[in-house]
Amino acid sequence: MDAFLSYPVTLFLAGFIYLITPGPVFISILSLVSSRGRITGTKLVFGAFFGCIMWLAFSIFSLIAADRLPELPFLILAFISALYLFYLGTRMMIKSVHIDQAVFSAPFRDGFFLALFNPKSYPVFIAVLGSVMSQYENLFSPEFFIPIFIYTLCGIIAGYAFMIFVSGFSFLRSFFIKYVRQISVLFGLIFYYFGASLLWGVFGW
Repeated sequence: MDAFLSYPVTLFLAGFIYLITPGPVFISILSLVSSRGRITGTKLVFGAFFGCIMWLAFSIFSLIAADRLPELPFLILAFISALYLFYLGTRMMIKSVHIDQAVFSAPFRDGFFLALFNPKSYPVFIAVLGSVMSQYENLFSPEFFIPIFIYTLCGIIAGYAFMIFVSGFSFLRSFFIKYVRQISVLFGLIFYYFGASLLWGVFGW
């Protein structure tokens, strides 16, 4: 994908895929919209959005700063990130994702803390963004912080909008619940792709 698309499109897709990958936030939004409607679900989304952009900004800063370090620490970070993506991809392909009727007394607050304390946010952002940025050397320059942030943020916003849209239709919810295993496998393969892209971009494998 990276070889054929410009970096704004690739970053947009990275943000979008990050958001719609089945996980705690995805499942919570699907559950909440299903049980209490789109308005309540949107409150959860706004809270999760602010928690998510904090991790996004910190991850971009970390990647740009890491490029200023000696080469060895950066290569180690890239290798560990790729392994983590392979690990997540494997887990998604062998472990079912469950749809639970979560209870949220304050959707905005709960969404914010759900995203902020999601232990996967930082390593996944590092791995996914690292796989994209490694394809375009100039992106590690400090002046690209804002463009990277904006393009990825647009993908994240599109991902949230997609989740709200999908969650509001009963037949789409039923489709997701029925084929959640196959969907998880698909996203597991996508994580494998990002991991392989990261290794290829950094090590030329």
